[in-house]
Amino acid sequence: MRMLKIASLLVLLLALLTLHLPGSLYGETLPQVALVPLTIYASGDIPQIRKTIQQTLARKLAREGLVLVAGNKIERYMAEHGISPSRVNDYIAEQIGKDLGTRYVTFGTVTQAGENITLELRLIDTEGEMEPGEIRTEGKGLKSLIALSEKAASGISGKIFHRQRIAKILIRGNNRIEEAAIKLVIQSAPGDIYNPNKLREDMKSIYKMGYFDDVQIEAYDSPEGKVVTFVVHEKPTIVRVTINGAKNIDEDDIRSAISTKKFTILREKVIKEDEQKIKEMYREKGFFKAEVSTHITEAGENKVAVTFDIKEHKKLYVHKITFTGNKHFSDSKLRKLMQTSERNMFLAWFTNSGVLKKDMLDVDLDRLAVFYHDHGFIHAKIGTPEISYDDKGIVIKVPIVEGPRYKIGKVTLEGDLIDKPENLLMLTKLPRQKYLNREELQKDIQRLTEFYQDHGYANVEINPRILESKKEPIADVAYEIRKKEKVYIQRINISGNTKTRDKVIRRELAISEGDMYRTSLLKRSSYNLKRLDYFEKVELETSKGTANNLMELNVKVKEKPTGAISFGAGYSSEESIFAVGQIYQRNFLGKGQKLALQAQLGRETQRYSISFTEPWLMDTHLSLGLDAYNLAYDYDDYTKDSFGGNLRLSYPFGDWSRFYFTYSYEDADITDVAYDAALVIKDQEGKHTKSSVTFALERDTRDHPFLA
Repeated sequence: MRMLKIASLLVLLLALLTLHLPGSLYGETLPQVALVPLTIYASGDIPQIRKTIQQTLARKLAREGLVLVAGNKIERYMAEHGISPSRVNDYIAEQIGKDLGTRYVTFGTVTQAGENITLELRLIDTEGEMEPGEIRTEGKGLKSLIALSEKAASGISGKIFHRQRIAKILIRGNNRIEEAAIKLVIQSAPGDIYNPNKLREDMKSIYKMGYFDDVQIEAYDSPEGKVVTFVVHEKPTIVRVTINGAKNIDEDDIRSAISTKKFTILREKVIKEDEQKIKEMYREKGFFKAEVSTHITEAGENKVAVTFDIKEHKKLYVHKITFTGNKHFSDSKLRKLMQTSERNMFLAWFTNSGVLKKDMLDVDLDRLAVFYHDHGFIHAKIGTPEISYDDKGIVIKVPIVEGPRYKIGKVTLEGDLIDKPENLLMLTKLPRQKYLNREELQKDIQRLTEFYQDHGYANVEINPRILESKKEPIADVAYEIRKKEKVYIQRINISGNTKTRDKVIRRELAISEGDMYRTSLLKRSSYNLKRLDYFEKVELETSKGTANNLMELNVKVKEKPTGAISFGAGYSSEESIFAVGQIYQRNFLGKGQKLALQAQLGRETQRYSISFTEPWLMDTHLSLGLDAYNLAYDYDDYTKDSFGGNLRLSYPFGDWSRFYFTYSYEDADITDVAYDAALVIKDQEGKHTKSSVTFALERDTRDHPFLA
């Protein structure tokens, strides 16, 4: 009785599995084919030639949907009956097929004549419904054997599936998903050989679209061939999405985050993913115990409503961070290194104090590891934190394995030294450290690299080798240096300057084509271009030249506006209504020149001025500036009408300083002096000229100029 129940359950289980296998293909018996070993008339490794052809034929025929009789079974049969491949003819092939219980048998020859290879096969139908068929393929050389074999296999399958080509492919059962969209994922096409295996793959592709809960194949014969129909059953359409219980996160934010939308196809996988998205949103807000469940209810024919039910529970904060294994540093010291912090009631009003974020915690673990490595614990490991919850909130416990703390032993330089070892060691700071410090080690490598690169060795390689003592925690450090060959600038390419001329950029570069590569000059060039304040972005990149010792410098800039036009008006007791205007361009015509025009008009004052500066006079470092102005002012006791100007020259010296020379000239005419004006004013009545010379020295180390 018990065995009967078990058998019944197994039958039921098998039936259920059969029903739930999407796209099962029923009622198709695949044809069987026996491949008789071929007769080979060729030079070379005959067994290998036979093996290559037999394996290729078998592999291709299996892909075409045919079932092959095992090769060793055929060979055993032929050996038992004393049949060699060369003796096989139509009659013997038919007998082999009948005795082995297979309908189709192939046999044939491979003939080599010089470079020409010919593969000839005979196909026998043991049931006699099909006349014996011949397949012949030709090629050049033994390398063509695989291609010949695949072509012959296609010929065999074509003859076996005679009149079983696909005449039509139809789709049935789709209401919302367009037929064209389904056919896009189907590889089979009208005119193809009817291949059940390939159709099964097409069925799987349709199912993987995610829009159907069942896919079946129906096929029937027609005078034109097989008519294949993919019968699909669409998943329901979502007509309503409801979110219940969201109090601390805006419902619109949740709807934007999830993929389950109104009028989309119900997809269980997407709903599960959306549940996790909602949970993650709550975790980001500190609701680590939030629960999300989904309910699907029918809402009409093949229509459903989806409801996300949210239980937020209490918001949790980090109230305790502890460490295990930290012997040299206190918990409070390590906590200060972390962005994740314990809840502070006062700071919580202004910051995210106590909020746990996984990405932030991961960064904190890296910070802790770096801290230990920079303090001599070169083998320290920070484990995965243990996160738990109690009545007060979240508890984070971080396991630490410190390992031994290594002191600095000897620091040496090995390899290609371009200066005395003691001079190069002066560039390093690791020898002056008590404990091995990985950050300082990296900085030492950077300093040594820049020193070598500043001497032309742009491709220098410096690798640190840490030698740990087996007796005590002391580590020697050796910097292994491979300087390689000196590098020179082959070409300077400038791009992105839509307005500024190449010449303006090139003259600011501290390095030229043909010069030896030097890091300091590249930095200075970048600094010079940025100080021009013509560009939003300045990038200096290098690329390999036509030889190992040549390099191209690529200067990439992005222009920004360099001009300004301003107008204004106002009112004062002296001027009544007045107006001012200015036009200023710091990169005039893209030549790097400065041009400014200014005017002020009022009841008492009229002032006009123009200023021009050429920063590179005659392509030299000498700067020339010219200013001119005209001023008319009506004072209470007199009127002054003047014009004048300045001649400005400057020349740089050193990296940050500049010498200035200015000659000023003014011609003034004082008129309309009142009879009761002061004597000093009456003495100045008439025309006067004034000139002056000034000298100035300026030192400017700013990274970026401030606009006046």
